[in-house]
Amino acid sequence: MKKLYILTIVLFMVLFLFVSFSYGEDAKTYYKLGYTYFTQKNFQEAVNAYKKALELDPKNADAAYWLGKAYFEMKKYKSAMDAWISALRIKESHRGAFLKLTGYYYYLIPESFKNAEGYLKYAEKLLNVENKLIGKNLSIKKLLIGFASIKRYLRDNPTSIFANFLIGQVYERLSYNFTYQFYGYAISAYKKVIDYEEKNHKDSFTHPMEYWFSYKRLIKIYKVIDRKDLAEEYMKKMNDAISYPYDAVFKKNNLDPLGVPDKIEVVYKDGEREEIWYYNDKEESFIYKDGILTKREEETP
Repeated sequence: MKKLYILTIVLFMVLFLFVSFSYGEDAKTYYKLGYTYFTQKNFQEAVNAYKKALELDPKNADAAYWLGKAYFEMKKYKSAMDAWISALRIKESHRGAFLKLTGYYYYLIPESFKNAEGYLKYAEKLLNVENKLIGKNLSIKKLLIGFASIKRYLRDNPTSIFANFLIGQVYERLSYNFTYQFYGYAISAYKKVIDYEEKNHKDSFTHPMEYWFSYKRLIKIYKVIDRKDLAEEYMKKMNDAISYPYDAVFKKNNLDPLGVPDKIEVVYKDGEREEIWYYNDKEESFIYKDGILTKREEETP
């Protein structure tokens, strides 16, 4: 009885290994067949072979990638994009599928929007942009088409703070919800916003919201990817950026910089605007008017 039991177990294992081996070999056979058809430019047969390979081995990211390439050659762009998305869902690090998606989603932008201003308008509409922020619960396809549309707009408007901020948000969302390969692109886009603004308006007391949000998004990304050193570096840079215009005024007036005031009071004297900057810790205050900063004398009773 014991021998029969052992024999049954052994036969079961042999059968399991045989089926697994046959299963894998069939998937590989169809995958290789698909490549043969592809090189012969018989793209429909290539599609059939790659689909069969995926049916037998749903975790074959390369089969999904080549399926997309075959669809693309047939000008079935939507099907191609779907296949490349599948490849990345199977294997998040698949570089080929990633590069195809980032390079070819342009083909899904409606022709009526393919002009200088149309690209950005279409992206704003597709991404449900409100107050310069993209909407929530956007599908991967919408994010990818939106990204492609903004990217085309940036070809002619590379220094657009709004467009760079917008595409940074798209990259960041794709990083969280799709593949980590977009993190580097998000970081680059946010840095561009910061660099452009600081290069042209570093002394300004007011910066657009894209500038401050880019700092905050960068800090968050660095925390997510476990680069706390860079998160701290950009936190310091942001605080320095907040203080910079105030410190610049102090230095211009030969005074020691005190950073951002604890309170700013706006007053009008003889119809002219003045600001009173209060520094509570120092128990000092200053009057700022037309670029001139003077220490405010304590009023005597």
